[in-house]
Amino acid sequence: PYYIDLRVLPSFPENFRKILTQLIWVSDTLVGEENFDKIASTESAGIPWGSRVAAYFEKPFIYVRKKAKAHGRGKKIEGVLRADEKVLLIDDLTTTLGTARNAVEAIREKGSEVIAYIPIFDRKQYSMEEKAKLGVPILSLISIGEFVDLLREKNKITLKEYEQIKDYHYNEARYALQVLSENRSEFLRKFGTELPRIIEGYKRLGEEERFREDPKRAKELSDLLEELEKLQKHS
Repeated sequence: PYYIDLRVLPSFPENFRKILTQLIWVSDTLVGEENFDKIASTESAGIPWGSRVAAYFEKPFIYVRKKAKAHGRGKKIEGVLRADEKVLLIDDLTTTLGTARNAVEAIREKGSEVIAYIPIFDRKQYSMEEKAKLGVPILSLISIGEFVDLLREKNKITLKEYEQIKDYHYNEARYALQVLSENRSEFLRKFGTELPRIIEGYKRLGEEERFREDPKRAKELSDLLEELEKLQKHS
């Protein structure tokens, strides 16, 4: 029900500068300039942010491609990265941590270490297991929950839009439950590889006050979790 496009922000210098200031503050205060040798970003949306932060700290900048180029020098990491260097990874947005994981693994393959990951916007559609696999502290500037609360508080979105976004994962849960009840093999095809993330996400939903206040929703969510956990155990 929503799409987050941060690529447009460099076209608005004042807003771009404000977010850069926050990235610099987190990098300096929560990570510490003395604790990283280089700054990295992912192609291509992270590059405007990471390169500017690197210039501020006068640190070398590199970026990681989604995959190595099929021509030229065939590099996956652009820039100079040596072994035993400590790297701060900056990105514009994360959803499932897939792009971050790709970058972290590429940097580790070179014998260096990512000491922290700073995405500007965090959609938080990853499980605790996936977060643990990343093995890097995540220092997001803002999450989807915080963002929509802020938009609603400032009357930038309607109550209907606010509820649509808040209900996004819940509605996904209902759809998954329907598919599971109708066709187990179809469920596995659609959701099988995402089971850990889905289960973790629905557990978080179950902890939200609004679900505890709605017995029907709570029951549907409980039924889904029970079925998913059974499926995970026997898959």
